[in-house]
Amino acid sequence: MLQAYGCDSLVLSKTDQKALDEDGTELDVWVLSFETITNE
Repeated sequence: MLQAYGCDSLVLSKTDQKALDEDGTELDVWVLSFETITNE
């Protein structure tokens, strides 16, 4: 399915940012990236 978007992998990266949920609990912020890995 990723190839349909020109990508071949997913990368989940934790940031140094925090966010508050609806109860005020501090949560880590993560980023999901769609990437192409070239083997050249």
